[in-house]
Amino acid sequence: MIGMKGKDTIYYPKLDEMVAFSVNWLPFKNWWEEIVFRDKFGNEISRSSLIKTSTNQDGGAHVDEALDEIYYDLSKNNSLETSIFDGETSSPIPNPEKAAIRQIGHEVLKTLLIDYEKKQTAKVDIWLGGSELIVGNKPSPLPKNKKIGRNEKCPCGSSKKYKHCHGK
Repeated sequence: MIGMKGKDTIYYPKLDEMVAFSVNWLPFKNWWEEIVFRDKFGNEISRSSLIKTSTNQDGGAHVDEALDEIYYDLSKNNSLETSIFDGETSSPIPNPEKAAIRQIGHEVLKTLLIDYEKKQTAKVDIWLGGSELIVGNKPSPLPKNKKIGRNEKCPCGSSKKYKHCHGK
């Protein structure tokens, strides 16, 4: 979730708040490998890869010499393309990985401790969140380095014009 509060807009874990849909309990392997981020390059980051990369390369007891490129883009280069505009300047909303790691920790505690509960207490003006619902096969990725006209059919196969599909 993104909590908007002027220049103090940041990512927050949702914890037990803002549940818009029913909660589905998954087998651990499915939950662990579930995608939690998909960036502007189409890179997918699962809980597993997020936790392993952050602990092995971006902190923890053992730190590799180089960060994984996808994780680096997420944590340092705003590959989610989120920003806040204050009327004059635009700046990236920092640290999506930290909010996700906190949420993952919360989900683990909810699983292991029967009465564990934690409410989101951040005081913000507006909450923003997103979701993606994919029915059937995953859409084809857009071709790279090819300019698609607004009135051309979208390359994802939806048969809609690009401006009404992925060009929104």
